[in-house]
Amino acid sequence: MVSKDFITTYKEYATTITDAPSIFHECTALAGLATCIGRVPIRVTPTDMFPNVYFNLIGQTTLSRKTTVTKILKKIIPENLLIQPDEFSPEGFVENLKEKPRGLVIIDEFGELLRMIKGGRKWMVGLEGIWMKLYDCPETYERTLRQEDITVKNPFINILAGTTPTSFFNAVDEHDIGIGWFGRVCHICGEREKRLPRMRRGETFTLKEGKLARWLEKIRKNPPKEFVFDDKVLRYLNDWEEKKEAEMLAKADDIFSAIAGRYIDYVIKLSAIYEVSATDPTQLGERTISISMDSLKRAITFVEDALKDIMGKIVTQIQSAPLNKLFGLISHYQTTKYPDGVPHWFALQYSNMPTSRFHEYIDTLIESGRIESVPTKSDKGILYRVKEPEESLQKEQPIPTAEQPSKATVEPLTEAISIVRKGIDLEITSGKKVFRWKLRRLVAIGVETYSNIVTNALKTHWKLKSPLPSSFYVDLKKILRNEERKSILSLIEQEPSYYKPFIREKQKLEFGPCMVCEEEKQLTHTLWLRCFMGADRVVGRLCSACAEVIRSKPALKDWKAKE
Repeated sequence: MVSKDFITTYKEYATTITDAPSIFHECTALAGLATCIGRVPIRVTPTDMFPNVYFNLIGQTTLSRKTTVTKILKKIIPENLLIQPDEFSPEGFVENLKEKPRGLVIIDEFGELLRMIKGGRKWMVGLEGIWMKLYDCPETYERTLRQEDITVKNPFINILAGTTPTSFFNAVDEHDIGIGWFGRVCHICGEREKRLPRMRRGETFTLKEGKLARWLEKIRKNPPKEFVFDDKVLRYLNDWEEKKEAEMLAKADDIFSAIAGRYIDYVIKLSAIYEVSATDPTQLGERTISISMDSLKRAITFVEDALKDIMGKIVTQIQSAPLNKLFGLISHYQTTKYPDGVPHWFALQYSNMPTSRFHEYIDTLIESGRIESVPTKSDKGILYRVKEPEESLQKEQPIPTAEQPSKATVEPLTEAISIVRKGIDLEITSGKKVFRWKLRRLVAIGVETYSNIVTNALKTHWKLKSPLPSSFYVDLKKILRNEERKSILSLIEQEPSYYKPFIREKQKLEFGPCMVCEEEKQLTHTLWLRCFMGADRVVGRLCSACAEVIRSKPALKDWKAKE
């Protein structure tokens, strides 16, 4: 061990140069170390892992100093480890990879690059697929390029990217969250804490840069042979993974599970990097390095903080972005082209959304009172128009205030239960508009979105100043799932009307609690719900016996021939 590790030394130096967020300095230091360590195996089951990292730093333009932190790293990292392709196309990247199979790729504007990939630029298609394959550090990577077969042996690629929130959220949608590349990138949000005044750049800075550069060069020349966990550290890692998997099951959130599952891998990767940071570089060469408890705990802390950021800031923003975009489209064209209302066909075409997703978002906007649907004069189509604030308020009853508790003593979970079970209206203010939500929306939009609505209502209507505890969200979702289950089981006993449930056979069998009998069984069918606008979503999983019973219920009688 060394008296002061590399990351601490690097951060102390970097914070005297720029006022970038501290977490950005930590990420650049980790990326630089990972690149210099190279393709050294971490001996864990089921297969060896390697300490490569993909970081995306998200911060406001200019003020967060994203470009500055990468410039600092460029000055100290060995130049032959920087991969800077002339063009970010699959062909250009693979050609660079052939010459440099190991290195650090620095991307100045990640959001713009993603927008170009998704925007149909033919020369960009497939780049994210290459990164996904290289993330696992295969022994060989093969690709046919301009009638030439290229084979890259032992590739080891690290990525350090930066982007602004606006650019990133415009380039990423809800679909991206569930696919492989999103979870493989560790997205880090940062804000500048205070402004650092400019200073004269003297010899002291050059000496510190030289010290850090020599440190990285020693690691590059004398990397470890392998990384291992001793029994005590491995037990701690397994206990933490078990708790995290239990949290994933409790949340029953596919997005959280997909991201958290990938970030568990980052704990293993980062613990190896932190261990190298804390070890004298002269003691590394061709040795087996045992990862310490301190390094593992540092990695867990880093990943836990990153998960809070990605779920609390990034995913929530991405999920709400298309809804706001569709509302803005209707508002714009109602003002500029269709004063009586935007035609359904026009909104669908210019939204660039799949039909089912478009209907889901339109349904949400209508139910929230932000827009309304009206028939055309010929009754052969639908128009969408933005509702004026006073128009939306006239059609709703006033919010009951007699039972309103003291703002100083309101207990969030108790109030949330009251909102869900009593079905009282919620008031949400956005700009000059006031929206009201009712309990019936739970069945239409599901637990995740509804829990966000209830949480925002508590913060806005009751003006809660202290942050809600993490247990609140877990408990609230349990309540919502129970209420949703009761609402859906009640629906299937009725004649089909606004909501139409139907059953589909599962392609892949699984074992778990049945929605109806609540017993642990083999689940063979899924129960779906369709709203009148055509948006479908899974609302439960069924065993074969309960599926047969539900088939005969009134609400499903018209669907037997359509399964």
